[in-house]
Amino acid sequence: MTRHRVAVVGLGKQGWRADEDEGRPRPRSHVSAWQNCPRAELVAVYDKDPRRVCSEPFPGAWIKIECLDFDRVLERKPDIVSVATPPDTHAALIQLLCEAATPPRLIVSEKPLAFSSKAAQEIVEACRKARIVLLVNHGRRFHPLIRSVKRELDEGRIGKPLWASAWTSGGLWDNQVHMVDLLRFFLGEVRWVHATWQGPCGEQGENGLVMTLRFADGVYALIHAGDIRRYVQTDLHIFGERGAVWLRRFGLETLWSRVSGDYPLAGEYFHLLHDSSDAAPPTTFLSEMAEHACDILEGKVEPWCTGEDGLAAVQVLEAAERSVAAGSMAICPGA
Repeated sequence: MTRHRVAVVGLGKQGWRADEDEGRPRPRSHVSAWQNCPRAELVAVYDKDPRRVCSEPFPGAWIKIECLDFDRVLERKPDIVSVATPPDTHAALIQLLCEAATPPRLIVSEKPLAFSSKAAQEIVEACRKARIVLLVNHGRRFHPLIRSVKRELDEGRIGKPLWASAWTSGGLWDNQVHMVDLLRFFLGEVRWVHATWQGPCGEQGENGLVMTLRFADGVYALIHAGDIRRYVQTDLHIFGERGAVWLRRFGLETLWSRVSGDYPLAGEYFHLLHDSSDAAPPTTFLSEMAEHACDILEGKVEPWCTGEDGLAAVQVLEAAERSVAAGSMAICPGA
């Protein structure tokens, strides 16, 4: 079996440190995801801070101390490079990878792709010109249960979607970007955004953040988010003409309902009755990402979350910020 050579750039929370949380399922980081992928071989790690790296967790790996010097990373000729650094560094790092004499075949970028649509567009163009596959780690797209929901929605299990409601916690550019991408995945392109929030913006969450998204086919979605320090929640309801689906526990559990008029006191109204439920298999989003990246290189599938998808999510968040500043709705590019 061919093992794809992998390098991880950035050894902060997403790159490595997330695995220090023993109370959460592993792998939680890019390093451990690749180490646990039987189809991959972790051949190099890099961080500008040498104190983050020792040889013990990464057998055979090494560190290049000088920031942004990728010569020794590329000497290992990785097929895949995971970029797990802060979003404001992605454009410069990915540009260096694209310009390398022996560039990788595939780049995984942590989300969000960038903090501006300008930088995100530059990343997309650089990878396109270098003929490098760009995979953005909006991890829920890679999970089998999420993909099964997408398939059943497309096949019309609940009929035409009518509206959606989401409850989440965490910051706009941290966790809300996941929900925006998930809604785009299920419902299509966003045409405009109207957003408000009550309190200060921050990494932990926008107190009382409320976003209304209007999609190209007329569907509306409401996202209500709060401070992640209070509690952690990610729930999504999608209501259709013939039923509804409820994604719970970060999308790892689904409850399907069907429309019925055969209900006491229904009269002229319809009710939703429980239809079926599913629970996710014991895996993590990053495990599925690693397997999917290998499938791409082996020609088995097309990317499930492209650079264009990452760019579109950034554009929606920018529209949300413009909406808050103006006190009115903001149009998304291409609307």
